[in-house]
Amino acid sequence: MEGFPFFRKKTLPPEDEAVRAAYLQHFERRIARRTSLRELSFVVMDTETTGLDLKKDHLLSIAALKIQGFQIDISQRFEAFFQREDYQPNTSVTVHGILNKHLATGTGEKEIMHHLLGFLQNSIIVGHHIAFDVAMLNRSLKKYFALELKNRTFDTAWLARRVESPVLSHYRSVSLDKLCEQYRIPLGERHTAAGDAYITALLFLKLLGRLEQRKVVKLGDL
Repeated sequence: MEGFPFFRKKTLPPEDEAVRAAYLQHFERRIARRTSLRELSFVVMDTETTGLDLKKDHLLSIAALKIQGFQIDISQRFEAFFQREDYQPNTSVTVHGILNKHLATGTGEKEIMHHLLGFLQNSIIVGHHIAFDVAMLNRSLKKYFALELKNRTFDTAWLARRVESPVLSHYRSVSLDKLCEQYRIPLGERHTAAGDAYITALLFLKLLGRLEQRKVVKLGDL
């Protein structure tokens, strides 16, 4: 195996191994499919990045808030700007508005990942087209803590389609703006991580309400 380094487990410093172990401990017992949706903890998340290329683009900001008992818990929220000394605003700045001054006093990527894991624990992650956000976070988590997120995820684009049709014959992506218009949700601070996380949380609650009316009340029902 000495000639094949990719087979060897990455050795982490003790403090990083402790962070990794503390996170993984939350998944020693799986959430039962019979668990009521109202009993679950959800974390609605959004990230802003320099672009959509998973190989070369970088995280700029992240925001997340918790939903428990079908209510947004405003006392439990997470928001951070990543410190990027080499950040050069490109065309994406017209979307998210993040400038050098926002990142000059930002927090180191490793520290943000550490605190994010503690915030998430085993909550179900929710987001609009959440697969991209998770992939970006996993890239950082693998770099610093040799792990990927183990949390279940729900995509509000998929859930919206689920509300329209109990049987998903095909997946049709729908924009967050379109769904907000459909469900009469004010857009507010659109295209900021915090603003989009809050808007997505409102959409998620409306979708859960529609599903509950159809007797979709347990995790396994989804």
